[in-house]
Amino acid sequence: MRFSLLFLSLSFLSPQIVQAALAACPKAIIEVSYRPVYPGVGKVQTDRVTLELPKLADLKKKSVTDANEVRKTVFALKLIASFEKAVAKFDHRNVYRPYPWWGPIYRPLVDADGLPRLVGQAYEAKDEEEGDAGDSGTEVLRSGRGGAAIVAPEGDMNRNRQLSAMFRAEFELYAAYLKADADLRGDKELKDLVALGLKLAENMATWTPRNINLEMLGTRSFSMTAAVPKGLAVTAGGAQDAGHFRKVIQEGGVPRVKDFSADGLLRELNLNIPFATNDLIGVKPSYLVDPVEKLIYIQLNTGSNVTDANFKRNPTNVTVALDISGSMGATDGTEHERIEWAKASLKTMLRKLKKGDTVSIILFDEQTDVFLEPIEVSKIDMAALEKRIQAEIKTRGSTDVEKAMDQALKFANRQMAKRVAGRAADAQVENRIVLISDAGNNTGGTKEGIVRIVNEAAQGGIGTTVIGLGVTFEQDLVDAFAKAKGGNYLFVQNGKQMSGLFDRFDYLIQPVAEDFRVAVTMSGLGRNKPTIERAWGVNARPGALSTDDVITVPTMFFVDQGGGGGAMVLAIRYGVPSGPAMPGGETPPPARPRRGGRTGPAMPE
Repeated sequence: MRFSLLFLSLSFLSPQIVQAALAACPKAIIEVSYRPVYPGVGKVQTDRVTLELPKLADLKKKSVTDANEVRKTVFALKLIASFEKAVAKFDHRNVYRPYPWWGPIYRPLVDADGLPRLVGQAYEAKDEEEGDAGDSGTEVLRSGRGGAAIVAPEGDMNRNRQLSAMFRAEFELYAAYLKADADLRGDKELKDLVALGLKLAENMATWTPRNINLEMLGTRSFSMTAAVPKGLAVTAGGAQDAGHFRKVIQEGGVPRVKDFSADGLLRELNLNIPFATNDLIGVKPSYLVDPVEKLIYIQLNTGSNVTDANFKRNPTNVTVALDISGSMGATDGTEHERIEWAKASLKTMLRKLKKGDTVSIILFDEQTDVFLEPIEVSKIDMAALEKRIQAEIKTRGSTDVEKAMDQALKFANRQMAKRVAGRAADAQVENRIVLISDAGNNTGGTKEGIVRIVNEAAQGGIGTTVIGLGVTFEQDLVDAFAKAKGGNYLFVQNGKQMSGLFDRFDYLIQPVAEDFRVAVTMSGLGRNKPTIERAWGVNARPGALSTDDVITVPTMFFVDQGGGGGAMVLAIRYGVPSGPAMPGGETPPPARPRRGGRTGPAMPE
């Protein structure tokens, strides 16, 4: 009888009560594994971390985080999403199209933390009717918050100008709330991103198809975190910056989709939260829960027991392929030509090499010349070689990157075979091609051919470091570099930056680990089936993933704490969004029904 009464009482519990009980103690179990390639660490490493989340039922409209630094990360992700959307929607054909005067109705909103939520996102569906004007040729729209109606006459405003106005309002909102946020208002990196967004919106209004070659307007700089542990941070390979994206905007242009890398822009930022660890790669997660959008942001902070002082690398076979085409004579607004900066970087690299390393140098335009046959560093007369570099390397001709990569791969394979034959037990030798080019692949060769060679090298245990100088490689090529094991890509706006980059040469050529895998298991969410809405910093394509999926990063590299590197972030959706929050907690007014059953004005596609 007692059990019958218990069963009967449970059967009368509402689904909401059962749901709340099930969701009382949510957790994220994060499992990490990787194969070390760092000297002295052999076997596969694994780790398992449990992240306790707050009771979701107790959250109203205010986000909750266990580390205030994650608020910067989420703010940055929203900024990056706005850049991504702006570039995708901009029409580089500069075609004038008749759209209604009101253009894309846009009213920016914010959540309780002051992080932007964009109602305009609800109006991005394609609309063939382009304005849906009534019989009178006008469209009556609500001005929001129950205000008076606006009568919008037809007009011929340029679509790009409409987009410019929309994104200007969007980035002005970011600026306003950044200024009002006591924790974030002093962050130079975020202010720099907002300023870049406002510049992009300005360019969208004035852009015309032309070649722009203006003097540099400035470059990014990293803000340093004080009192951090001495251990290095770890970041994924692939694009390490969005330098070309920035350069196009700074010079008055509007980047194309192929010029944009969300992960590259993210890795420019100092987002990793430092912590001490005894492991080669330690992982410490932090969270921010957004109860309105029903998103759990999990930031995977990384640390290492390796410091700048005790860092070491494997003996390395380095094959440098240097572009000497005519375009390398550009100055990019600096005091020297690109080729002169490249020579200085070569000299810096040579000084960084040590006993046990081998090096070879290939020069290329539409042809390839062997400047330095593979040779052990201990046998090089450095003073004589540096004089040769300065005197003999000059610009000429066009560019064939595929031919250069093919020759570099032959050298790397030959040298690797020689090292293996000489030292059968030598599994700890790094083999790397370093390509330095301004990416003007204009004579022979194809992108497919370059990708094939990079993948062939990766399969043979040869990594590729690509440095784009002044002009970037197209994004599909950058993606190929990112996905290839041992690959990383960096862009520098000019040779002066590249010279500084080579001061950290050891970090570029020594991977930490390969096959870095992350699996996330969510529990305590009741009936809500979680999905990974998006993953940042892991070279994953935008789009939803199942939490059953394992995220794999081909290669991890070291980066200084406080020196950028971004963060690995997962956005996990655990329910249906309750809608964008209005300032002060108001509910957005319902959209007025439109002809055909749709609601709200459509944004031009």
